[in-house]
Amino acid sequence: MKRLLFRLSLKTQTQKEFRTWQKQYSHNKFDYTNFDLWQDVGEHPLDILFMDLAKIYQEASNSDRKLIEKTFENRTHHLWQLIIFIRRLAILVISRDQLQIVQFGLAITLIEGGHFDPRDAVISLVILKFASQRAGINIDDMIDQLLSLSISKTMELILRNVRNHHQADIVYSVKEFGPPNWFQPGNCN
Repeated sequence: MKRLLFRLSLKTQTQKEFRTWQKQYSHNKFDYTNFDLWQDVGEHPLDILFMDLAKIYQEASNSDRKLIEKTFENRTHHLWQLIIFIRRLAILVISRDQLQIVQFGLAITLIEGGHFDPRDAVISLVILKFASQRAGINIDDMIDQLLSLSISKTMELILRNVRNHHQADIVYSVKEFGPPNWFQPGNCN
């Protein structure tokens, strides 16, 4: 018993917060399936959980970040939920005040790591990049900061792809996979 208590006391604060988050996530009965992707953004139970996860990840040490990333590897359904969340975040980015929302999207992208399908990670980040551009937030500078970290080769390729995406390709991707009302008459693009 003494040994077990000693081991438990060695856990970092981040690991404790993540363990609590995992319990909340496992008890969650909601997902983005059979749901209008662009409805109730920021209020859906998964949105709230994933924003909390992004906060935990941002404050984590490198070793704790790796632990969080590893938790999602090979969990296809959960990875897809992260991809959807990144896309949904774009709706919330309407001004420079939403810089933290963009940072949440980047943190969740690092957690997802391109494990579901790197192309989906690129599309999700491109939608977030488009929203950031509309709001006057330079996401490319944030991507450059991430590229200076120790990240996987796949993540590096995803981030470089997004950073170097041509504007016409960004618009095309957003029209195909982004919020449908962004390109209706009367909305800025």
